[in-house]
Amino acid sequence: MPAHTILTEAQAENVWSAVGGTGAPYLQTIGPWQFVLYFGCSIAQLEGTNRKCEQKYAGFLPVILIIEHYQQQKLTKLPAWEKAIVSSALVIWVTNNWTIDQVLASLVEVKPEYLSK
Repeated sequence: MPAHTILTEAQAENVWSAVGGTGAPYLQTIGPWQFVLYFGCSIAQLEGTNRKCEQKYAGFLPVILIIEHYQQQKLTKLPAWEKAIVSSALVIWVTNNWTIDQVLASLVEVKPEYLSK
């Protein structure tokens, strides 16, 4: 469920910057194939061959952080493979049904340190 709090524009920009976002906050919707392609992009980025993941998959990191928190709180009894499936589905659902404002406010609710960075 998205956050009930509303961030000011300045707060949203600060949180966006704290998670490595550039430019105006934006959430790229993804489907199952884009989810898989993101990991290919991430691996290439770790190897130093691709630096465009953040732009191509804007807003993905804050969504991952929110889902990680949810996973640690609610999915503790599931086997690892089930956690992976549920978390993947949640990431796809959130990117398609929440706004970037809801994502950033929810991130602050679960990880308040991102507001103060």
